[in-house]
Amino acid sequence: MDKKTILLVEDEERHIDVIRGLFERNRFIHDLVAVRNGVEALDYIFATGAFAGRDAKEVPALILLDLEMPKMDGIELLRILRAYSRTSTIPVVVLTEPGHGEPRKVDGANAYLRKPMDFGKFREIIQQVGTPSLLTNQPTNQPTNQPTNQPTNQ
Repeated sequence: MDKKTILLVEDEERHIDVIRGLFERNRFIHDLVAVRNGVEALDYIFATGAFAGRDAKEVPALILLDLEMPKMDGIELLRILRAYSRTSTIPVVVLTEPGHGEPRKVDGANAYLRKPMDFGKFREIIQQVGTPSLLTNQPTNQPTNQPTNQPTNQ
């Protein structure tokens, strides 16, 4: 069974721990990679900086995205991801803060989950955003074209 990667872009360690714990308790087979801001997310996705040794052809199957982070926030990251053919179709689920009323709609997001994340709701969202292969291990129809250049994340 091929493991896929879910990229968690979250700056709060306690939220990372909660989400990681949900994956472990629910025996979710796919890898969860956590980065702390949009700059680190771009480094991971494009295999630069601290992630220079990673295979850049392997893009995350799903991105869980906090909006408010240092260095580069989630809205700017999402704008960049949607601008590149290689990353434009990666499903992105925005993680919203509890108690903030209705989730803030963000252009380019596929869905929204309220923190702390409920794993049952997460599974429903995966089905809704067209990434059932995360649950069934079936390949998705992701384009494989490469961008002509990569964003600078300085």
